[in-house]
Amino acid sequence: MSCPDVYIFNRITNLDSPRSSSTSIKRRTCAYKKWKAVLAQFSPPRLALPLLSNLKPSISSPNRASAISSPSFNSTNFLVDHGCNKDSTLNESPLCNSHPVGDGNVQELLRTLALSITYSHAEIQSKERASALSSLYSMCISSPGIADLCISEGAVEILLGLLNSRPDSQSSSSVEMPALVRHETEKALLLLQLLISSSDGCPNVFNHSSLLISTLQKKLLRVSDTSTELVITILIKLCRHPSATAFNFSHAVSETAISGKLVVVLQVAPKQSIKQKAATLLRIVAEKNVELDHPS
Repeated sequence: MSCPDVYIFNRITNLDSPRSSSTSIKRRTCAYKKWKAVLAQFSPPRLALPLLSNLKPSISSPNRASAISSPSFNSTNFLVDHGCNKDSTLNESPLCNSHPVGDGNVQELLRTLALSITYSHAEIQSKERASALSSLYSMCISSPGIADLCISEGAVEILLGLLNSRPDSQSSSSVEMPALVRHETEKALLLLQLLISSSDGCPNVFNHSSLLISTLQKKLLRVSDTSTELVITILIKLCRHPSATAFNFSHAVSETAISGKLVVVLQVAPKQSIKQKAATLLRIVAEKNVELDHPS
């Protein structure tokens, strides 16, 4: 019996009779036995501990932080459950590591876009194209040399072929167009704009002037406001290029329906920035035509 229990027991037994009485001592002894028997019923059973020789050490080294981790946690299972390999090269899943930037990876993504142009029926193909476009754009943003590599591998031709393979020319408005098609077109135009901004972009694009102008004309006021702004931005960069080819390009733009569509953009564009870019492009084209007709 613990000390507090004995103290309480003595206080209770002392209330009946004086401490010096023999009857009190007998009565206290009897009550103590009964009190101890009652406490024994409520005492929890003692657990038998194993011998020290039978215990296996769970910590091999006190200096290792991994030795004191929870035994129920398995790092290998955690990586496998999240799509990662247990090897050191964890590049299978975006959760583990991003795709390495290299010539082979760029060529693989461009090959995916080129092959997917012939598959225009499946939603999976559209998702693969959108993923490849996003990856290429991220690579070109992170490294300027990747943009030149994409151009040398035929990225401009592939993007123009991809933009012409979309069925957006068959719809009367952007509202009827599926969201996947709109997003894919916007990503393709965004990547094309980035490639044009590189050192080798404009000279390479000028080699496909006719196809580029006809492609951008279809996307103007047909896909979305974002696509319209991207088309105008691309045309501004090409028409402003300091080369002599830019004069011929601007003249070719003025002979298409692009000028008339730019006037419509000035009237219906929801953003003031789009209207300003449309006015800038009209002014550049007009100035280039004047310089072309009246060379100094």
